[in-house]
Amino acid sequence: MGLEQTGIFVNMVASRKTTVKPKLEEWISGWEEPTEWDRRLDQLNQYLNGIVGYRLPWICRSISAIAQFSTVDWVKSESWGTVAEMLENGVDTQWALTALKHRGCPARSVIGPAGRADESQFLAVHQGQLIPVDVVVQD
Repeated sequence: MGLEQTGIFVNMVASRKTTVKPKLEEWISGWEEPTEWDRRLDQLNQYLNGIVGYRLPWICRSISAIAQFSTVDWVKSESWGTVAEMLENGVDTQWALTALKHRGCPARSVIGPAGRADESQFLAVHQGQLIPVDVVVQD
């Protein structure tokens, strides 16, 4: 959430301090043939998808099942099922999660940043469709 996986990869210290050819900056600007960078990015993507997209949501669901026994208030009050869904969908707001569940919704890369802005100014759900909130709907 926040940065796309390629952005995370490029900003990693290990990516910057290496002797891999071509140089990282050249690869980022576009390189025709597959390189070691492509292989490393694929490995990072597999790792992140496995941890964040699959394992972590199930840990959140497990916490949800036992949160009632916690002595820590925020653990009890967190909606762990929603957190799990956000992780699986790669978004970080309830608004973005709701928007992704509706057909005709833009991609996660568009919805994610929009959801972090003032949620009330973008879209509303009316009869299963996303509409601008300033549109007056009459039933």
